[in-house]
Amino acid sequence: MMEDDDLNTVSFEDAIRPFEEGGDKKILLTGPRRSGKSSIERVIFHKMSPHETLFLEPTQNMDVRLIASNDFVRFQTWDFGGELSLKNGVIYKGKKIQPDEIYKGCSTL
Repeated sequence: MMEDDDLNTVSFEDAIRPFEEGGDKKILLTGPRRSGKSSIERVIFHKMSPHETLFLEPTQNMDVRLIASNDFVRFQTWDFGGELSLKNGVIYKGKKIQPDEIYKGCSTL
């Protein structure tokens, strides 16, 4: 099974850096709990077998990961737990990210 270090976890500072200031574009994965957000991200971007996703633990808060296949393909995936409400912000790495910072630079929701 893959560890978080193997999945390019992003620092808090890199996560909130605006695209205009050298940050990465974002894909936000939101939806009801147990709907397959993490599974889709792992199969598409981390080449995990679909059968292995049955054993993933539910996302409790949020995970931000860097996808950098080559010089032209570079973005972050923000995977939110299904129980999270984004309207008041979320905690990532012990610090709060405000709603405007979540959606700024988002290219896909």
